[in-house]
Amino acid sequence: MINWSDYGKDILLLTIDTVVVACAWKWYHNSSRATDALDLKRPLIVDHHGLENWLESAESARKWAVVQGYVEPIGPVIQSFNDKSVRGVIQRLKVKEYVTSRSTAGFWQDGEKLIADTSNVVPFGVRIGRSLVEMEEPTQAAVLGLRTVASKFSQKASGMLDQIWSFIVGTRHRGIRNTEEMLLVGARVSACGPITKDKTLSPVNGASMHPYILSELTVSELRKKMRSDKRMSLLLLMVASITGVLIIGYSLRKVIENYRAKADEDERRRRRFHARRQDQATETKESQSEQSPCIICDNPREVILLPCGHICLCFDCSRNIKNICPICRTHVETINEYFIS
Repeated sequence: MINWSDYGKDILLLTIDTVVVACAWKWYHNSSRATDALDLKRPLIVDHHGLENWLESAESARKWAVVQGYVEPIGPVIQSFNDKSVRGVIQRLKVKEYVTSRSTAGFWQDGEKLIADTSNVVPFGVRIGRSLVEMEEPTQAAVLGLRTVASKFSQKASGMLDQIWSFIVGTRHRGIRNTEEMLLVGARVSACGPITKDKTLSPVNGASMHPYILSELTVSELRKKMRSDKRMSLLLLMVASITGVLIIGYSLRKVIENYRAKADEDERRRRRFHARRQDQATETKESQSEQSPCIICDNPREVILLPCGHICLCFDCSRNIKNICPICRTHVETINEYFIS
């Protein structure tokens, strides 16, 4: 029977590696789809006539396209919390806490924790000449490029008692960073996705569909970025996968070695008990009658069950009791041979 407590570190490492593999696969999948979509031979739509011709040639209700234009709100806009003159159509607010923690090895390491991540969106479109392509659900885009308009770090003041307490618990709170990102009104953007006949660009669910992209980068810059992300995510995926295989191999090797060691120990104990039986067989009948037999079979009692301390079984029967004492029904942690001196 496998004692899972002996493999706690292996299970923890394998769990962390599985999470890394899942994140790397998602990153690779999104960047690969974006790269494939941007590499397709489609014209770049930058004016009204190009958009109208492209939609007229569409054979279906939706046709995937790459457009470039300027952000134009449809109604009220969002003002920046830090600068009221900055206006946008998408606002993302993030709050991160920076801490320094003591590892199990005794070293202090810097880390961060995301406390809040919220987004605000107002209706807007991309102005392409006389046409306005309305953007639906922009926060669902696989690639969403926002500009950082404010980033403020508030350092936490700590006194002597705070320093002592942080040393005891192993965590020091360094401060909090508030970040504000926005898609600004009038920004030149590249939008990639399926466009309907009524000039609406929105995401389409499905693994075979091309991704929804909205960024201030140009199409050529997006291609370079997506290819770089694809290479990096593939490298991370390969490293994490190989690491997972090594962890599984090491754990299996440990299981096999423990199984073999236990089997060898059982075999040595069986031989010792067999030798004791042969020695007891040569004793006189009087000495044999003084010893009580196993409560299950006629063999002599050869083992002691711990922690209850009952001596009631032979070696062969002790291997089939499923760690439950047949006398008091308590859990048996150890089975040892006993000697009478």
